[in-house]
Amino acid sequence: MGAKMNVRFFGTTIGVFGVVAPYNGVSNVALDVQFAIDGGSSTSFTSPSPDPSVVALNLTQYYQSHNLSPGEHVLTITNMVDKDIVMIDYYLIQSGYGGSPVPPPQILPFDRAATPPNTPSSPSQSTSQQSLPLSVTNSASSTSETLSHQSSSGSSSTTGQSVQKSDGV
Repeated sequence: MGAKMNVRFFGTTIGVFGVVAPYNGVSNVALDVQFAIDGGSSTSFTSPSPDPSVVALNLTQYYQSHNLSPGEHVLTITNMVDKDIVMIDYYLIQSGYGGSPVPPPQILPFDRAATPPNTPSSPSQSTSQQSLPLSVTNSASSTSETLSHQSSSGSSSTTGQSVQKSDGV
């Protein structure tokens, strides 16, 4: 079995659209993808047999959910063919909240436990600092910020941030 991916979204339906190409990876086989919402039963999408004379079938709908309760859901996408590529273009999500803005979907790591940062056991010996300029401009004002990251070498590390802000017209 191939790779898995989780997509967290808020809404009552989700559609998944992508590309079907004759060579979706190193194998020349039909695309076979499974979709499951919130750990429920899965639905399969299998593309037509590869046709080398066709460059690609764009905007192909791989999946469409129906009648989900309003709220947060997780869509699990499983590529059933090793070494094949699932080319997802976009997700179409309906909120079910009467025009409320819907947060964008988030790609979640699959089968990975969160790892805590390294815990230092002795004090730091030297320190280095990096600054990254960040500028945001709109018609009313201009904002310039500098984010500083401070780290230490040796067996421990320290992180600090400083923000410098200047507003202008």
